[in-house]
Amino acid sequence: MFFVIRVYMNSVVSLTSLEMVNPVDDREQLVVPTIHEVVNRASQELFMSLLSTGVAAAFTVTPLSLPSLFAMPIVMAIFNTIIRRIPILIHSKITSLRASGQNKEKIKELEQKLAYSLKVIKVVCPLNFAMVDINTRGLLVHEGGHCIAASVLYQNAKPLIKIYPAPKRGNPLWFFTGEANWSNKEMTTLGQTLGRKNSHLIAAGAGTGCALISIIAMLTLSHKNKQKHPERSRYLLASAIATTVQHIFYALSAFWQKSKNHDFRTLWEGGVHPLVSVAFLALPLLSLIWYTAANNFTFYETKINDIKHQTPREPSLGGSTGNKAFRSKE
Repeated sequence: MFFVIRVYMNSVVSLTSLEMVNPVDDREQLVVPTIHEVVNRASQELFMSLLSTGVAAAFTVTPLSLPSLFAMPIVMAIFNTIIRRIPILIHSKITSLRASGQNKEKIKELEQKLAYSLKVIKVVCPLNFAMVDINTRGLLVHEGGHCIAASVLYQNAKPLIKIYPAPKRGNPLWFFTGEANWSNKEMTTLGQTLGRKNSHLIAAGAGTGCALISIIAMLTLSHKNKQKHPERSRYLLASAIATTVQHIFYALSAFWQKSKNHDFRTLWEGGVHPLVSVAFLALPLLSLIWYTAANNFTFYETKINDIKHQTPREPSLGGSTGNKAFRSKE
């Protein structure tokens, strides 16, 4: 129950940010889903999240990690199914009231609630899915970045990823946390060229670097699919936003967490301030917001200018249709 409340609160907090970047178009048709569609979408979400969860499960190290890990996609699917059921119930109530021919004001009120609930679904469901995504796929991408860098910079690094439940005072968006261990005794040619200190900093920042690449990829795909596949676009965008917020919080936690294994604490000691890291992490998302806003403003400005500069035309006595001209006879 606590997990459900936690996911819901994080979804509500992120609602405004999501709508700023990719708002639900009012012109997009709002359709009440059928029971079959609700079950189908929940099954798709569950299948996709179980894939990443299954891979992450291979790296768990504590007995409680496995059931807790697989509980996330199941709870997410149940929660999204419940949310998608709400418009169906409202629509059923509207239908019964219309059949009775009474309570027109009540029908109008329910129709407004129906439209609002359908729009909320388009935001909350992708965010719920994103919460599972960042704790499985996102975690593996981050720790995998450390392992890739370690393999390139150190000989016989033998990197190992471990996943276990996050501590109570950890990142609120991380229900699970990861740890990448490797041997740094011997360095490769590249590592020797860069030096031990720089190699250590690169390995520490590689996890966030890979996460940043995934954020850019998801934002790009989200923008590309916005018109043809709006639902897919929303899911990609939600995961990108969740990953960004997650890593920004992780960077800021360097101010109060003194752990030696803290990536941003290590970077800070090497000369990279956490706020600089936050700026780099926020840059892709801010760029998309700026790009979207600039395009919308340019489109609006063009339309206004077209209206302002149009001059009324005198009615023409002749016209053309295809290759044939029609003129009035004198």
